[in-house]
Amino acid sequence: MNLPTLNAIRSYLQGDGSVILPEMELVLFALGILVIDFWVQQKEKYWNAALAFAGTVFSGMTLWMLRGQLATRGDLIGFHETAIVDSYFLFFSALFLIVAALLILLSIRYLELANEQRGSYYALILLACAGMMLMVSGIDLLVIFLGIETMALAFFALTSYAIREKQSGVALQYALTSAFSSALMVFGFSLLYGLSGSTNIGRIASALAQHSDLVRALALSREHGAPADQMRQLIQERIPIALQFDPHALQFLPLAALLLVAAGVFFKLSAAPFHVWSLAIYRDSPTPIAAFLGAGSVAAALSVLLRLLMTIFASFQQQWLYLLTAVAVLSILWGALGALRESSLKPLVAYSIISQVGCILLGMVAGNEAGLTGITFYLFSGAFAVVGTFAILIVLRQHAGAAETLSDLEGLFWRHPAVAFLLAVFVFSLTGVPGTSGFLGKYYIFKALLETKHKPFVVAALICLLPSLFVLGRILLPVFRKPSPEARRLPHPAMSSAEAIVLGTCVFVTIAAGLYPEPFLRLARYAFGQ
Repeated sequence: MNLPTLNAIRSYLQGDGSVILPEMELVLFALGILVIDFWVQQKEKYWNAALAFAGTVFSGMTLWMLRGQLATRGDLIGFHETAIVDSYFLFFSALFLIVAALLILLSIRYLELANEQRGSYYALILLACAGMMLMVSGIDLLVIFLGIETMALAFFALTSYAIREKQSGVALQYALTSAFSSALMVFGFSLLYGLSGSTNIGRIASALAQHSDLVRALALSREHGAPADQMRQLIQERIPIALQFDPHALQFLPLAALLLVAAGVFFKLSAAPFHVWSLAIYRDSPTPIAAFLGAGSVAAALSVLLRLLMTIFASFQQQWLYLLTAVAVLSILWGALGALRESSLKPLVAYSIISQVGCILLGMVAGNEAGLTGITFYLFSGAFAVVGTFAILIVLRQHAGAAETLSDLEGLFWRHPAVAFLLAVFVFSLTGVPGTSGFLGKYYIFKALLETKHKPFVVAALICLLPSLFVLGRILLPVFRKPSPEARRLPHPAMSSAEAIVLGTCVFVTIAAGLYPEPFLRLARYAFGQ
C-alpha cells in the first residue's frame, strides 16, 4: 500500500472515521468471524466466541480513547453533522458492549450443548451491538433509522436460530413487529422533515420552535382581524410540505409526528399496550438472545427516545408528558398483573422488563437532573439484573434438565444453594427490594417526580407495583420449598467458567449498586456531561 493511501486512511480515521470507529471495529470483527468460520475445524469453533469477545474489548478500548479526546476537544461531530461522539454516546455504547460481551460468554456453553457452532451467531451479536451504537450516536434521523434497522435485521436472524426446538414463528413475529414500528417511525420522520426541511435533529428542533411562534402569531392576527398575508407568506417559506395549511393544522402536525415516533419506539420497548407479540418473542427466542433483547435493545430504544424528546420535542413537553405518564403507568400495571397469572419463566422475566420500562418512562416525565440520573442509573444497573436472571435460566436448563416453568424451580435451594441465592438477588432487584440496585433505581426516579410536583404519578406507580410482591413470592416459594421425590432426582446444576464469570459480574453490580451507589451515580451523571 503506497504512502498517499496510508495518509488518506490516517486522515479519515482522525476526522470523520473517528466518530464511528467503535462501530467499524465491531463490523470488521464480525466479518472476520464469518471468514474464519469456514477455515476452522469443528473442535476449534471456540475461536468464534474468542474473536467476538475480542471485538467488544477493542471497541471498548476505542471508547476509552475517545473519552480522552472528548475531555480535551469537546464533542466530536462528523459526516456533515449526522453523527456525534459525546458523553451520552460513550455511556450507552459502553453499556451495549458490556451486555454483548456478557451474552457472548453465556452463549459458549449454550451453543455447545445445542450443537450450534455457526460463527454467524457471534457475528450477528456484534452487528446488533454496532446498530445500537449507531442509534445513540445519530443526530440525524437517517442515521438513527439506519442504526435501528441494522439492529432489527441482526435480531431477526438471531431470533430464528433453532436451538433445541424449531421455533419457526418467532422470527416472523419479530419481523412483523419491527416492520410495523419502523413504518410508524418513518411516517413520523417524514412529517418532521416536511415541517423543517432537514433531517438534523438540532435544526428540526429549532424549526419546530419557530413554527410554534409563527402559528401563534398568525392565530392572533386572525383573532384581531389584522392582515395576515405577510405572516402566512413567512410560514409558507419555512414549511415546505404544503402551502395552505390552517394554523390549527400546523399545530397538529408536530403532535402527529410526536405520536407516530413515540408509538414506533414503544413497540420496540414492548411498553404496554404496544407489547403485542413481545411475550412470544421472549419465550421462543434462544435464551441468550432474549437476554440481549431485554437488556440491550430496550436500552437502545430508550436512549433514542430520550434524545428525541430532549431535542426535537422539547418545546412540546406538556403534550408528551401525559402520553408518557399513561404508557408508563399502564406498563407498570400490566407488567405486575400479567406476571400474576404467568407460570412460564421467560415470560415472567419479560413482564418484569415491561414494568421496568414503565418506571424509566416516569423518569422522563420528571425531566429534571435527578430524573435523568435515575434513568441512566436504572438502565445500567438493571441490565445486569436482567442478564443475570436469564443466565440462571441458561444454567438450569442446560444442566438440570429443564427450566421452563415455576414448578421446575422446586427445591432449587436444596439442590444448589448458590444458584438459588443468585436467583433470589436478581429477582429482588427486578422487584425493587431494598439493598439492590432495582430499589435505588426506582427511588431516584420517584424522588425526581416528587421534586417536580408529580406526586399523583408516584402514588399511582406504587399502587401498580404492589402485585409484584405477590409475584416475588410465587417465584421464590418453590425455590426454598423442600423438593419432591421427582425433584430430588434432577441433577445438580453446574456452571461453566464463562457462566460463573457472567453471574459473578452481574451479582456484584446488582448488590454493589444497591449498597454503595455513588460510583454508579457518577457514571450515570457522566452520560449528561455532569
